[in-house]
Amino acid sequence: TYGHRPTLRFRGDVGKLRSLAQSCPTLQKRYWPPLFAPTAWQQMGVMGFQDLMCRLLPSPYRRELLRMRDGQTIALDWRFPERGHEAEETLVGENSRLRRAPVVLVHHGAFQSSRTSPMQDITGAFSRAGFPVVVMNRRGYEVALEVPVLSMYGDDEDIDEVILRSISVRYPHRTIALLGFSCGTSPSMRYVNNRSYRDLPEHLQCDAAPSILCSVALDPGYDIDDGGAIAKMKFPVNLGISIMTWYQYAFKHKAVLTRSRSREALYETLTESISVKRVLKRSISLDSSGASGEYEIRDHNGEPISSEPHISAVQLVRRLSNDWRGHGEFLKEKDTDIAGLASPMLCINSSDDPVCVIDNMFAHLDRIKDNPNLVIAQMTHGGHGPKYGMLGVRGFAADMCVEWVKAEWYRQIEEAHLTRREAQRQRLPPKAKNNSSGDLRHNLLERG
Repeated sequence: TYGHRPTLRFRGDVGKLRSLAQSCPTLQKRYWPPLFAPTAWQQMGVMGFQDLMCRLLPSPYRRELLRMRDGQTIALDWRFPERGHEAEETLVGENSRLRRAPVVLVHHGAFQSSRTSPMQDITGAFSRAGFPVVVMNRRGYEVALEVPVLSMYGDDEDIDEVILRSISVRYPHRTIALLGFSCGTSPSMRYVNNRSYRDLPEHLQCDAAPSILCSVALDPGYDIDDGGAIAKMKFPVNLGISIMTWYQYAFKHKAVLTRSRSREALYETLTESISVKRVLKRSISLDSSGASGEYEIRDHNGEPISSEPHISAVQLVRRLSNDWRGHGEFLKEKDTDIAGLASPMLCINSSDDPVCVIDNMFAHLDRIKDNPNLVIAQMTHGGHGPKYGMLGVRGFAADMCVEWVKAEWYRQIEEAHLTRREAQRQRLPPKAKNNSSGDLRHNLLERG
């Protein structure tokens, strides 16, 4: 059956979350998948076709190249508010951060970039709504890798530099909304969480440093541990993930990543561990003896490698792209404490998602419900991607994202406006405060 409304999950005692959810019309609507692609796999096929078209058609972005402190260059693809649609609010004062629309910073998926259907669908929706939006292409995407540092889950320091050296230069004194899709939800979630508890590096501190307004996670996996989201993937998704991981994070950047002998040895182990024969054998095997947690091979340092090809690919690429001392160190730097998110976040998941399966959400449901800033929109259908509408053109999820950011922006504007009015009221003479008729001018003249 189709035409279900999203199921909303959040702490029922938090009025702010209920108010935000009610301010998003799309969260109350029924979702009807495309007539010609009702299933998750069919929708992913539509997304693949639209990805191809996005690469063939002219880019809607204006590209900015930003050189990082370590010498690596990354591509920032901007879309600006369409003419006549600039979102502006003047209720809260000339110098307020809330006077103009927040800037939206978007993180793409593991094997995508700004030139894909989900990114163009989301950025187009924000542009039409009057928000400036930028897709941050991570290291190794759109621009050749120059420095042997590469991470599927992004780096907080890179986001710091993008925000302070690009966004704050173009749009000083604005708030920022972070949005991630699939694997890109990890850096956005982590950054929102960490930014609340740490200061910016000294070399990036400035008066124009923005504050975080809110965030959105589209199809998050919630857990980057080897036994987490990636371990729940089934055939043929695990087969595709292992091959694409090897290509995107190893083969494509082999010349840069294998400059040292230790990394060259890791590369050889990686190639052996995810050979086509082994991947097919393990992916379609019905024998559970090689489940996640049991190891059959080791790398050149004797560290255990998972027998599951897609997990071993991620493990080895992780070691290939950075000098982690162990899995614990990796999790300490890259994982996210869902219960600690300190600004409003909307997470959108589909029950039929074959990549980031819905079990990931249920595994962390207790921590999710403990967070007073988190709302989960669980859709019955939609697969992994934009959640295309009946005509298969525009994504249902993009409207959710825009409405969530706009609702939180308006909520903070109203809150700031009420705070300012209360401050003005406190400065009034006592008789003026107590005047129930509202004739403040009469009381002020009487006092004079």
